[in-house]
Amino acid sequence: MLPDRRRSNAVCRMTQVPAASPASADIGPGHQDGTREDWLVVGTSTICLAVSTIHVYSMGVFLLPIERDLGWSRGEISSGLTIASIVSVICAPFIGALVDHIGSRRVALPGIILYCLAIVALGFASSSIGSWWALWLLVSAGTILIKITVWMAAIAKRFNRRRGVAFAIALTGTGIGAAILPTLATALIGAFGWRQAYAILGLGGLAIALPLLFVFFRDAKPLAAGILRADMPGVDTREGLTSKVFFRLAISTLIAMTTIIALSVHFVPMMIHAGLSATMAAAIAGAIGISSIIGRLLSGFLLDRFHGPYIGALGLGLPLVVCILLLGFDGSPISATVIAVLIGISLGAETDVVAFLASKYFGLRNYGTLFGTLAGLLALGGGMGPLLAGTIYDHFGSYEPLLWALIPASALSALLTATLGRYP
Repeated sequence: MLPDRRRSNAVCRMTQVPAASPASADIGPGHQDGTREDWLVVGTSTICLAVSTIHVYSMGVFLLPIERDLGWSRGEISSGLTIASIVSVICAPFIGALVDHIGSRRVALPGIILYCLAIVALGFASSSIGSWWALWLLVSAGTILIKITVWMAAIAKRFNRRRGVAFAIALTGTGIGAAILPTLATALIGAFGWRQAYAILGLGGLAIALPLLFVFFRDAKPLAAGILRADMPGVDTREGLTSKVFFRLAISTLIAMTTIIALSVHFVPMMIHAGLSATMAAAIAGAIGISSIIGRLLSGFLLDRFHGPYIGALGLGLPLVVCILLLGFDGSPISATVIAVLIGISLGAETDVVAFLASKYFGLRNYGTLFGTLAGLLALGGGMGPLLAGTIYDHFGSYEPLLWALIPASALSALLTATLGRYP
């Protein structure tokens, strides 16, 4: 008989998953998750993640007033998100490695300050598109320091059995942002104009997030779990990055986020193009955020109980249905609400699934680096999606070609996720 460790390695090679230390998904046998401090970290992460979505979920509302004021195309305006995503995909592995070495708190504190002030700065854009791109580089510098890697790494090291639920609760912050920001930004733009609206959103976010982050967001002490980082279960960085599972998960992640964010950011313009008023479209868009919260909590509950790739495939397959419904959309507010709910559920499941599967397949030793790389692809997709949708609309004057392209893309993403294989 092979020793346990050698036998485990052999099985991992057979399934094309890199060999991790025993109990690769656990943080230590003596750790009991669910303490008051653990849940305060989750709650703070939830609020900070909501703040971190200001630049994404307000974009759809800012498109039209900026287009009218400065004369830029929707593709040019949306390119700000693309800049942020490119910077993120380049820097994400390094930020993840930084989190692995110095902890999440030391990264998040300066990050939230820089990000919120950068949102304020967007209101100072001049008529030159170059100024817009320069300001988005500043936003990008802030976003990379408060990406989901920072929050998920802190939570992953505190939870075992309820990790899926803890991830889901924290990630509802993005759903809260998606639910509140379109309506809030619409109201602020109507009352003060788009420039002042950016200032209020940035300063308001900072006033909410910074005190909570300073008081309640702390890294888990390694010795409290009975292990040091070098002894934590999981694969080496090179093993993880070169595995077939990582490659498949990376491709699925990129496709899914490109699709979901394209539909989410351009939902309001799509509805207006179909005949709904701007106020009605923004109000219905709030359903995306509300349903994303439901999608996150539901996916977290199911991930802790069923095989993760199957749950992920169900969530990532929903944009296919959304595209079909949009192709036959009749302008009905009820139909628009159904579409928004389906987008939200898929949006809610996506990040939770990726964060959970990364911890299951690769362990926690280099979780920041490996999930950080995947988070970079999430950001890349988040930037590519709006740009792709905006460019296609600018060229064809319609979103229909986009919808036809996203149908097979969604199917491929769901298939890649469903066939990842068993956990090591």
